Amino acid sequence: MIYDRIENLLQYQSVVDHLGQVKEILGRQYEDGVHQEGALTVVVKRYVPSKFDGTFIAHTKQAVIHILVEGTELVGITYRESTKGAMRSDIGDITICDAPIPSVISLDPGFFTLLLPLEPYALGIRADVHTEPVRSITIYLPS
Repeated sequence: MIYDRIENLLQYQSVVDHLGQVKEILGRQYEDGVHQEGALTVVVKRYVPSKFDGTFIAHTKQAVIHILVEGTELVGITYRESTKGAMRSDIGDITICDAPIPSVISLDPGFFTLLLPLEPYALGIRADVHTEPVRSITIYLPS
């Protein structure tokens, strides 16, 4: 997992491909929904973060960049070892239930988190009891 300011995004091009295209995408206006940009899937949505339900997701074939446009939420990370032996969906997603949450970051506008394949994460966790709605952009990058 990488957590940094958006202006530093291109410094991670040696870690994952398509970051130049991601930077272009971030300069555009998108309606809420799912948008296909070549090999990248861009999901733009509004929601109210909720209490952590104990579920993480990981992808075997994709890296994920998650950015908040408005609001604040927590992103939970658990151990990569939790993916070993876990059931995979037809598209390579892994769902992990009841794993520990050893690492949490507070994501605010102007920052991003880059989650590499097989890194289990949970998005949309509320930061406190009075959470405001957020708007996010989540970009799925093929690995």
